[in-house]
Amino acid sequence: MESSPDSRAITTRQRQLLPTAWSSPQREVADPTWRLERSRISLDRRIAGSARDRHAQHRRPRPLVRDLDYTRRIHTRTNPHLRLRAIHTRNIAGSRDEGENPSGAPVFGNSPEADRAAEANKTTRTNIRCVKSGLAAALGVVLLTASAPAWTASSPLQRGASQRVTVAVYAPGRAVFDLTHATRNALQHLRSPSIGAGCVKARLVHALWKAMDVFGSNRPLARRVRIDLAATYNPPAAGPPPFKAPYDGCELGGYYGHQWNDAWGTRDAVEIPLTVAGRHFFNDRAAARDLAYFVRSGRVQKQIRLNANPEAGLRWYIRRFPTRVVKLQSPSARVPRDVIGVWIGPKTILFTTTSSTHRHLYVIAKRASYRLPKKNLGDLALVF
Repeated sequence: MESSPDSRAITTRQRQLLPTAWSSPQREVADPTWRLERSRISLDRRIAGSARDRHAQHRRPRPLVRDLDYTRRIHTRTNPHLRLRAIHTRNIAGSRDEGENPSGAPVFGNSPEADRAAEANKTTRTNIRCVKSGLAAALGVVLLTASAPAWTASSPLQRGASQRVTVAVYAPGRAVFDLTHATRNALQHLRSPSIGAGCVKARLVHALWKAMDVFGSNRPLARRVRIDLAATYNPPAAGPPPFKAPYDGCELGGYYGHQWNDAWGTRDAVEIPLTVAGRHFFNDRAAARDLAYFVRSGRVQKQIRLNANPEAGLRWYIRRFPTRVVKLQSPSARVPRDVIGVWIGPKTILFTTTSSTHRHLYVIAKRASYRLPKKNLGDLALVF
């Protein structure tokens, strides 16, 4: 029997999908009713599926019951690891039925004993996690303490601030200056190649300031400056005690020359009082430096102290600095703050000023000589 030319042009799979008449040798016309029947069947199935879905949407869901044994049997048929775990679980379940409850074993079921065992197991795991977290936190604190520098290992004994510069003093004599937020004025006064940092102890003895001002080694300007004054000042056993905290004040200064009435002023760049005595000391020292700078200046020595006619030199200063220098009519007269008074006597010349603490400071010089027979500046300033 010869096959149709059309049948040779298609594959076997396609031939199975075609009507029987197309692959017959008689080439009869295929019956089109089979397509209509097949479409009607598909439509009926689709309609039935839609109705079933709508019914499922309005149907109340049944509660989900987890049958662990059945689920375990289904999922452990092909997985050997799960099969071994299921066997282990069955052994534990058998021991539980016999009255045993091994610690740490998984327990399945909804019995009160199983619930209590699961709750106890959960509590044990939570306690273990808490203990581990506590140990880790304690270990972190120990490591941070061990890695912290010795500068801040203890609490500071003293704290102070001035011009937005802070200082913390630690035992026995360490001081840490923080210049992160320093004012522009402070930074301008510290623009020298190196700066000096130190602290001071001061006290009044018979109306005279006695001060011990100790500075550390020179260092460049930085955001934090650290000094150790207890190690810097180690006198012999017969001398004064070591320079240990507490202090009356700490300070930062630049290394540059001073002249009377210059732009640098009479204070250090940063002065941080730590006690009331320290604040009074810094205020009195500023006034004493102003007086000392004036007395030891070259023009004053040449035109007033060593000159046979000091009145002429004094008049020049009064004309040049009318708000800063005045002539006194008597040695007992007083002047206001930031003003220097000069009284010229037959044998001596008196230079005087008043600090912000209302302390009267003076220097008495012998005429036509460098000698200074009397003064009450103490350790506030050096005058010659």
